[in-house]
Amino acid sequence: MQEIVARARGDVLAAYPQITQPGGDLYPPARAEACWRDFWHFLRCITYGIAGRSTDYTSKVGLGYMEQLYRELRVPLDAMVLGLEKLKFYSLQQFEESQREDLAPYFERLITEMKRFSPTND
Repeated sequence: MQEIVARARGDVLAAYPQITQPGGDLYPPARAEACWRDFWHFLRCITYGIAGRSTDYTSKVGLGYMEQLYRELRVPLDAMVLGLEKLKFYSLQQFEESQREDLAPYFERLITEMKRFSPTND
């Protein structure tokens, strides 16, 4: 799992090279680390969904609080969604094609919900 998170983080940094620089959305370094930690939490939640065989593993209330928190903290949603998409890609590479089809909806659940979040207001 460490490699999956590291690769997803690398892809986010490649797509948004200034994001961790002074003035970037994930600056200072402690802010960036909190977002990378969220990648671990996302994988954990997805794993719980898979273990429970429920793609409906998120609650509207919980997602609402996450959206509110992300808005208040000005988390770069585009980067986080890209990170989730990359977590999905690298995670699914660990499985056979038939298993990928079964597991993809668990990732899509969180990706779809996060795409619905309102962007931060500047």
